Amino acid sequence: MLLPDIVLCELEWVLDSAYGFSRARVAETLRRLLDAEEFEFIDRPAIVRAVASYETGDADFSDYLIGESAAARGAAVTYTFDRALLAHPGFVRSG
Repeated sequence: MLLPDIVLCELEWVLDSAYGFSRARVAETLRRLLDAEEFEFIDRPAIVRAVASYETGDADFSDYLIGESAAARGAAVTYTFDRALLAHPGFVRSG
Protein backbone atom coordinates (compact mmCIF):
# COMPACT_ATOMS: atom_id res chain seq x y z
CA MET A 1 0.00 0.00 0.00
CA LEU A 2 1.38 3.40 -0.99
CA LEU A 3 1.51 6.05 1.73
CA PRO A 4 1.95 9.42 0.02
CA ASP A 5 4.09 12.03 1.76
CA ILE A 6 1.08 14.20 2.58
CA VAL A 7 -0.43 11.34 4.60
CA LEU A 8 2.67 11.30 6.80
CA CYS A 9 2.43 15.07 7.23
CA GLU A 10 -1.20 14.77 8.29
CA LEU A 11 -0.35 11.92 10.66
CA GLU A 12 2.35 14.02 12.34
CA TRP A 13 -0.08 16.92 12.72
CA VAL A 14 -2.81 14.74 14.26
CA LEU A 15 -0.46 12.91 16.64
CA ASP A 16 0.98 16.23 17.82
CA SER A 17 -2.06 18.50 17.94
CA ALA A 18 -4.85 16.06 18.80
CA TYR A 19 -3.02 13.47 20.88
CA GLY A 20 -0.16 15.49 22.33
CA PHE A 21 2.58 13.10 21.23
CA SER A 22 6.12 14.29 21.88
CA ARG A 23 8.43 14.81 18.90
CA ALA A 24 10.30 11.64 19.87
CA ARG A 25 7.09 9.62 19.97
CA VAL A 26 5.91 10.99 16.62
CA ALA A 27 9.32 10.19 15.11
CA GLU A 28 9.17 6.64 16.49
CA THR A 29 5.68 6.17 15.02
CA LEU A 30 6.85 7.38 11.62
CA ARG A 31 9.89 5.09 11.78
CA ARG A 32 7.66 2.10 12.53
CA LEU A 33 5.61 2.88 9.44
CA LEU A 34 8.80 3.19 7.38
CA ASP A 35 9.93 -0.22 8.65
CA ALA A 36 6.61 -1.95 7.93
CA GLU A 37 6.78 -4.15 4.84
CA GLU A 38 3.12 -3.44 4.03
CA PHE A 39 3.80 0.17 3.05
CA GLU A 40 5.53 1.81 0.12
CA PHE A 41 6.73 5.41 0.04
CA ILE A 42 7.49 7.81 -2.78
CA ASP A 43 10.96 8.72 -1.46
CA ARG A 44 11.84 6.68 1.63
CA PRO A 45 15.38 8.14 2.04
CA ALA A 46 14.04 11.71 2.06
CA ILE A 47 11.41 10.74 4.63
CA VAL A 48 14.00 9.06 6.84
CA ARG A 49 16.14 12.22 6.79
CA ALA A 50 13.10 14.41 7.46
CA VAL A 51 12.11 12.29 10.47
CA ALA A 52 15.62 12.63 11.92
CA SER A 53 15.58 16.41 11.43
CA TYR A 54 12.09 16.70 12.89
CA GLU A 55 13.04 14.73 16.00
CA THR A 56 15.91 17.08 16.87
CA GLY A 57 14.64 20.31 15.30
CA ASP A 58 12.03 22.94 16.03
CA ALA A 59 10.07 23.06 12.77
CA ASP A 60 7.17 20.96 11.50
CA PHE A 61 7.77 17.58 9.91
CA SER A 62 6.22 18.80 6.66
CA ASP A 63 8.82 21.57 6.39
CA TYR A 64 11.71 19.16 6.81
CA LEU A 65 10.14 16.82 4.27
CA ILE A 66 9.77 19.65 1.76
CA GLY A 67 13.46 20.47 2.16
CA GLU A 68 14.59 16.86 1.89
CA SER A 69 12.38 16.21 -1.13
CA ALA A 70 13.75 19.31 -2.87
CA ALA A 71 17.34 18.33 -2.06
CA ALA A 72 16.75 14.82 -3.41
CA ARG A 73 15.75 16.42 -6.70
CA GLY A 74 18.84 18.60 -6.90
CA ALA A 75 17.83 21.82 -5.13
CA ALA A 76 20.80 23.45 -3.42
CA VAL A 77 18.56 25.31 -0.95
CA THR A 78 14.93 25.61 0.07
CA TYR A 79 13.62 29.09 0.69
CA THR A 80 11.48 29.66 3.78
CA PHE A 81 9.80 32.30 5.91
CA ASP A 82 9.92 29.95 8.92
CA ARG A 83 12.57 31.14 11.37
CA ALA A 84 12.77 27.71 13.00
CA LEU A 85 14.18 26.32 9.75
CA LEU A 86 16.93 28.90 9.30
CA ALA A 87 19.23 27.03 11.70
CA HIS A 88 18.85 23.85 9.64
CA PRO A 89 21.25 23.29 6.72
CA GLY A 90 19.65 23.66 3.33
CA PHE A 91 17.15 26.35 4.29
CA VAL A 92 17.61 30.07 3.64
CA ARG A 93 15.42 33.08 4.32
CA SER A 94 13.04 33.91 1.52
CA GLY A 95 12.79 37.49 0.41
